[in-house]
Amino acid sequence: MTRPFSISRMQENEINALFAFREQNFPNNSKQMDQGRWRWLYLQNPQTAGSLPVWLIKSEGEIVGSIAAVPTRVQVGKESWCASFGTDYYVHRNYLGLPALRLLKTMLAESSLNVGANLSDSARRLFGKLGYTDLGARLVKLRTSIPCCARRSRLAALRGGVSEGLRRLVLPLFGDIEVSRELPASWQELWEKIAPSLEVSVIKDARYLTWRYQQSPVSDYRFILLGRDGVPRSLAVVATIGRQAGGRHGIILELLARPGDFASACGVIHGCLDYFAGQGCQTCETHLSEGWLRRCFAWMGFAKEPSPLGLMVLTAGDGRELHRTRNPRSWAFALGDTDRY
Repeated sequence: MTRPFSISRMQENEINALFAFREQNFPNNSKQMDQGRWRWLYLQNPQTAGSLPVWLIKSEGEIVGSIAAVPTRVQVGKESWCASFGTDYYVHRNYLGLPALRLLKTMLAESSLNVGANLSDSARRLFGKLGYTDLGARLVKLRTSIPCCARRSRLAALRGGVSEGLRRLVLPLFGDIEVSRELPASWQELWEKIAPSLEVSVIKDARYLTWRYQQSPVSDYRFILLGRDGVPRSLAVVATIGRQAGGRHGIILELLARPGDFASACGVIHGCLDYFAGQGCQTCETHLSEGWLRRCFAWMGFAKEPSPLGLMVLTAGDGRELHRTRNPRSWAFALGDTDRY
């Protein structure tokens, strides 16, 4: 029989107790046990506003469950909303059922717009009953191999549906590539040009990208900027994964360009491939929903595979301002939006 329990918002002086609960009951989840990453994700998040977006189940003064919601600003049309990315959902086996459901609903009530990712099949069924829109069918993995000679030849990494002669003709039009550990100062100017043409998107301004990638304590990201005639045209955020069975691997977490600017998107993808080749990567991948960028990746030689990410969106209430969020075609998620947990 479940003992009496209560649900409350977490205080900063309870962090050590939370990690002790996790270590005792969920010892194999090493990523979430990195307290430095946890503090960056919640305490340093520019949208936290001094209050931890974490809720606890307690019984007789002991923590027996937790859930968190990473706050992120989302643009819907011309409006800005604070969305919650639900994560870190841990409940002791004796408190599954009603306590766990009440904890989930407490978190969902924090925002009128909630997003979940990396969901199990059972979680997706549950969230479907709660009114979520399933975006998983539109999110795909795009992957390509990187030949060893790519570093010597700017064209060696390109393969796909157009002739090499055509690639040679258009390649000089792409522009100049800049690779940096720090977000280029010109990014905010480019974002302000991109944002008005996006229907639904995480707001990826300089403040967000600096926190999300430059200040991250656990990953070594690179910003790849493409400019033409001194004007920034597109930006990618990339990372590499250490050697595994398949060799070193590259990930394109973000690719940002004005919708329809095919040359700028292809140019920055090419810059990513050159960077990965220089790092000794054998393959690279990204995740994308439906949209024009999928065609750019296909042109650059990427092949489509099933995506392992479950992605769902829930909107609360019946406000007309949020009607777009119920249309999966409106969402344009990249892996950078979803790998935070």
